[in-house]
Amino acid sequence: MSNALENRRQAFAVWLIPEKKQATYLSGIITYFAQEYESPVFKPHCTLISGKTADINAVKAIVAEVSRSVSKITMITADITCTDFFFRALAINLSVTSRLEQVFTGFRTAIPDNHSESLTPHISLLYKNLDESERAMLADTEVPLDRITFDALKLVRPTDREREWYAVESWQTVSEHRLRNEL
Repeated sequence: MSNALENRRQAFAVWLIPEKKQATYLSGIITYFAQEYESPVFKPHCTLISGKTADINAVKAIVAEVSRSVSKITMITADITCTDFFFRALAINLSVTSRLEQVFTGFRTAIPDNHSESLTPHISLLYKNLDESERAMLADTEVPLDRITFDALKLVRPTDREREWYAVESWQTVSEHRLRNEL
């Protein structure tokens, strides 16, 4: 791929967004950990797919189309894990549902510019490179909810082309779409 084409490609991610009441609750937890560990604050979400594209408007259209055909998704929380990976320093792991698998597979097929190999649903509560002692302190964190319902899809992109996703403050919403209510 030529450098000119690669320079035009824009990083993107498609997120599932929790219902407002749960999002507000999770935001409070994220803010607490961000203050406690001097780390960035971000909106609660579950990343479905991510990648780089030269046509963000095509991805936007796909997200809009999918949102019209998918109803709310509820996932059971499994456990909380601490890792040394910045974006999963502290994360609530979620159960995979058949509906989630269908949506994920649909996006992987419809958006060829994705980097998402497998489905590992989670909601991060902390973004930071934790050392071993910090991970040990967080190891006993309890799962705050027994299930989380997602009622929207959001397409986001980082505007900082150099630091990309690590520039959390640069994340920008491209579009957001409500999922259908159950019939």
